[in-house]
Amino acid sequence: MRGLATETVSDRCVRAQQFLRWLDERGAKEILHTLTVADIDAYMKLRAPLLRRPTCRSLALCLRCFLRYLFAHGLITRDLAPAVMSPTLYAFESILSALHAEDVNTVLESTHQDRTPVGLRDYAILMLLSTYGLRAGEVVRTHRERVPVLRR
Repeated sequence: MRGLATETVSDRCVRAQQFLRWLDERGAKEILHTLTVADIDAYMKLRAPLLRRPTCRSLALCLRCFLRYLFAHGLITRDLAPAVMSPTLYAFESILSALHAEDVNTVLESTHQDRTPVGLRDYAILMLLSTYGLRAGEVVRTHRERVPVLRR
């Protein structure tokens, strides 16, 4: 109905089945209609320590969608979706703020030793990245604009 990709639908179904299995193991399968926020919290508290933050956030999203489905179809008495808490993710949080100078020098030295055309190109690209702070896309765009394409 929402036009989601087949892979997304499949992933959400798997996560919903995991949640239902967890309820069944707790003996709560028959009382789905009396599901509480405490049950949701217990499930997330069990699963969250085993997952990375982005995966935990994805799990929370899937669980919210499933709870909305259950509520829309009258299988639970109140909408519990807003009660599902997920970790906050910040843009670019996984990117290092800066590399250590000795790490950059080590990489530059290793590429500088390779005197093949590819090695010289790699060294030049790494120098642009490290000296001027260019981003990879800028280097690629500049490289494509300046280097003529050889055709056979």
